Amino acid sequence: MQDDQRDYITMCIAGFLTNVTMGLSFSMTPLYASVFTTSLFLIGFAVSGYFVVRMFSEIPWGLLSDRIGRKKPIAIGAIFEMIGAVLGGSASSVYQIILGRVFWGVGSAAYFCVGTSAIADLFPREKRGSALGTFQGIQSLGMASGAFLSGYVVLLVGYENLFYACAAIFLITFVLFLTLKLKPAASESKTDPTSIKIRDVWRIFINPVMILVSVMIFSLMIQNSGLMNSTFPLYLKFDLKMSVIDIGSLSALVTVGTAFGNIVGGWLSDRIGRLKVLGSAFVFGATGLFLIPFAYSFWTLVPLAGLAGMCFGFVYSVAPTLVSENFSSSIRGAAIGVYRTSFDIGGFLGPFVTATIVTFLGNKMAFYSVSGLLALNILVAFSMRHIKGAR
Repeated sequence: MQDDQRDYITMCIAGFLTNVTMGLSFSMTPLYASVFTTSLFLIGFAVSGYFVVRMFSEIPWGLLSDRIGRKKPIAIGAIFEMIGAVLGGSASSVYQIILGRVFWGVGSAAYFCVGTSAIADLFPREKRGSALGTFQGIQSLGMASGAFLSGYVVLLVGYENLFYACAAIFLITFVLFLTLKLKPAASESKTDPTSIKIRDVWRIFINPVMILVSVMIFSLMIQNSGLMNSTFPLYLKFDLKMSVIDIGSLSALVTVGTAFGNIVGGWLSDRIGRLKVLGSAFVFGATGLFLIPFAYSFWTLVPLAGLAGMCFGFVYSVAPTLVSENFSSSIRGAAIGVYRTSFDIGGFLGPFVTATIVTFLGNKMAFYSVSGLLALNILVAFSMRHIKGAR
């Protein structure tokens, strides 16, 4: 087996395991924090603080990986994640949980930013969409698996041991990362990474493809983090009076749709073009969200939840592919870092945006508003046809 194939399989395994830990910890962190405090602010920061730290860590990790290679930053990131999980497992106060999430967030930024760049480096343009789509589809399955298991793990061994289990998983990923070679594809530019200066990064921010892709991924995270992960479950519980089982099933369908969208979206984009897939994704997402307030039963919501997840999967696989194709491997890490910072900002602000809409206008207007936001991104996607480097 060639080194690039072995590296890809290793990254997919590590990606699955890393996202299992995210699924295990995300829904249990607020419950664990509530053992130590009744302050909603501190409980909320134990969750959102993770995204805040990631916002400020993605670009530095990307720049570092451009200068010293992808392998070391990914491995160091796993150590940060391991420390964060151990701090969580040994927590004696909510502040220690928050500190653990800070370490976890720094390490997670290294994995997601540098890992995406590493996969993009391994494959030529004509195979990159499928490679990234499959990689991120496997990540989505890991997240779904961890979320499904989280409640059972806590019932069996408690919150502390759930975090220690995550630390053990990060130890495995650290060992896997040490086996990587991560040689760029033969078609990649051989620019000396040490010739890239920090001041050169400004051109990433003003690149038109980067600007428009960042707008799209920010909008998508308003949908995903704000609407589907926050407002949607509450809407199902309080407005439609659905059971916890039905709510969990619909949330799982969103994740399944995301995994499907990741894999199929990446494959399609290699064949019909990135922009057509992006435009189609926002059509699916806007339609699904607009129709949700008209659906009052579990089975009528099933296809709409799937459409919302598929929209996220399509964009999540194609957007970083588009970014990676507009920057050489010598500065790709920093570019992916800028892209993922927009992702993190949207993830952090999403719940606040949708909560504000719900507070003043009601749940249904939240769905209509975000549907309209996604519809605007259809125009953004097709406006990119005239930009050099986008297709």
